[in-house]
Amino acid sequence: MQILFSLLMALFAGHSQQTKPVALDVIPTVSYCELIRNPNLYAEKLVRVKATWEYGFEMSDLYDPECLGKDHAAWIEMADEDQLCAVAKKNLKKLKPEGFAKADVTVVGKIYAGRRYGHENGYDYKFVATCLEAVKRIPLDTP
Repeated sequence: MQILFSLLMALFAGHSQQTKPVALDVIPTVSYCELIRNPNLYAEKLVRVKATWEYGFEMSDLYDPECLGKDHAAWIEMADEDQLCAVAKKNLKKLKPEGFAKADVTVVGKIYAGRRYGHENGYDYKFVATCLEAVKRIPLDTP
């Protein structure tokens, strides 16, 4: 009986370690252009990216002006609220709630490729953000 109890405890202890959130300081920072050039290298892995987020009605583009182009934009969406880091909720409040707007952001999340994503399947990539670490609103006419 003691052996069975010890085995179960070891099994559950291993399971809880796998579901622990990843510490933000160990997540690699990747340039947005590198991420889009090699999406399969980073597919479904947590990465940190600095990019521009342009959003509004039926639009949510994540891109970098250094590799600007519609085929280089990713549809960005936020993960479910219970999966967001604490600072994301605070930083989301800094964004313009309606209409069109643009912000330079630092986000942590995962890139998805190989399908079509976003509004009317208009994007080759989707980035699901679990943390919005930094946000700075910029003028809409900024590239």
